[in-house]
Amino acid sequence: MERTDRINHKLPYLLLALSLGVHFCLFYFFGVRDQFVDSRRYIEMADFVISNGRLEFFYQIFYAIPILLLALFRTVFRDGLIAFVVFQSMLSTVAAFFLYRSGAKLFDDARAGYFAAAIFLLWLDCIQWNTTIMTESIASSLICFTIYRLVIFRRTTKDYVVLLLLLILSVMTRPTGVLSMVGVTFFLLSHYRDALRQNIPLRFSLLLFLSLAFISGGYLMLNEWDFTDQYVKGNVVTYMDVIEGQPHYHESLRLDTTGIALPDASKSPVRKILFFIIENPVQFGKAAVLKVFYLISFYRPYFSTMHNTYTVAWLALVYFLFYFGFRSVGNPMRSYCLAVIIANCLLVAISAVDWDNRFYLPMQPAIALLAGGGGVFFVQARHPEA
Repeated sequence: MERTDRINHKLPYLLLALSLGVHFCLFYFFGVRDQFVDSRRYIEMADFVISNGRLEFFYQIFYAIPILLLALFRTVFRDGLIAFVVFQSMLSTVAAFFLYRSGAKLFDDARAGYFAAAIFLLWLDCIQWNTTIMTESIASSLICFTIYRLVIFRRTTKDYVVLLLLLILSVMTRPTGVLSMVGVTFFLLSHYRDALRQNIPLRFSLLLFLSLAFISGGYLMLNEWDFTDQYVKGNVVTYMDVIEGQPHYHESLRLDTTGIALPDASKSPVRKILFFIIENPVQFGKAAVLKVFYLISFYRPYFSTMHNTYTVAWLALVYFLFYFGFRSVGNPMRSYCLAVIIANCLLVAISAVDWDNRFYLPMQPAIALLAGGGGVFFVQARHPEA
């Protein structure tokens, strides 16, 4: 018992050392990456804020936190881009510690927290976004903070205020912040399940309100970004048609579009999406299944054999541990994790899967959390006295 206590006392220090080592390797091999198309766009948006004191377009409110931080760092520091990625990395390290505390609390074992945080930090396809001028890193950290608040949720005013603040920040960091809202909603529904069962009018009113809210939110979101051009071009991975004839192009990542019914270009994005789904159910179904497959497998034909082998082995381990962690945790955290995972998969199915796995990030902290619990399950099975 004393030996276990000594080990648990060292876990935060081991976690800090792991984070420093991982980020040293990331900066050594990647440096500061600002040449992605989206990276250049965010830098231009930040420069517009510096010059004009405001965002240029309304839709940028969904990326406002990273844009404003980037503008601040470019104003205060000589090399604002370096300062920005250092901030992201430090925030991610803090988020890993919050994930550690979440796992330790949820599974009543500090080792579960350590395994969860270690998986979060060693998940290279996800953690590597810390060195990129993008929005994903900050969004992932905010999810970790949200998870911690849910794990220690006690129905206090502070809980609700902090959760609301985190959700607002999440939505203003990336549009996929709405997935955190979905997860928190199902968490609260599960948390108050007994009370809702006893009050049928309240349950009906709440479900009606939530249904209308999600439908309205989904309509506004899908109406802001038009995905039908990707359907029409048969793209499974977004914008695959743009590089046709180049080395990274793969025919398997595009579907044959011969004979499909095309929506009227003058219609709204939502109406075009609905038209395409109704008129081309087989085409849409094939694309949706393939998108979700590439999302959850991390496999891409244009990745090297070594990279694909690594991701398959890593995900096999993580999903294996996740299964046992999921079995050992009760509601309402199970409801949160399931809701985020399912909602993220549905969003990708109806929109697009990306080139480099960044659309996976909204559900990665939750998966890492439960995988940490699965790790402890096997430690205890092998060493019951530990």
